[in-house]
Amino acid sequence: MATSQVETVSTTADKAKLALAIALVVASLAGFYLLARQGQIAQWGGLIAGLVAAAVVFMTSEPGKQFVAFGRDSWREVKKVVWPARKEAMQMTAYVFGFV
Repeated sequence: MATSQVETVSTTADKAKLALAIALVVASLAGFYLLARQGQIAQWGGLIAGLVAAAVVFMTSEPGKQFVAFGRDSWREVKKVVWPARKEAMQMTAYVFGFV
């Protein structure tokens, strides 16, 4: 299981990467509206390119790497869950509706 320690962004490089990622998101949103005269392909292309660039920059920072690790740990935990069969789920749902 993951530790419950709270860590802050401490390095200047990580702060710069996060600021750049935020700036890329804002720039891609602004570009989406500024490219309205160029057509929808240019609008959506600029928006998607900007958001992908922001995601790449974010994932190279330490908080981005921690986010990916959290996602992997969460998926590993979901795989451990024993899900009920359809018949069991239907029976339990009927019991709940019966008592309510």
